[in-house]
Amino acid sequence: MIHSRGATGAALFSGAGGTVPSNSKIRTDIVPVMVFETETDTAGHFNARQPDGPNYRLWEPAGTAHADFTTSPTSL
Repeated sequence: MIHSRGATGAALFSGAGGTVPSNSKIRTDIVPVMVFETETDTAGHFNARQPDGPNYRLWEPAGTAHADFTTSPTSL
């Protein structure tokens, strides 16, 4: 399960060659993958969408947030 991914993956190292192409897709030929994309993260993920298949599902429940009140700096 992957929670709140963007359109790109993370670079493996910084510096030359440490970037990842935009619109990175998830491999679906190895293990089943479910992506849980919150409503507030959908804009960053939109360009990386891919169709559901036997080993890939995207779940975008309405009304979900990436962070809640307890993780907000103003609640401390």
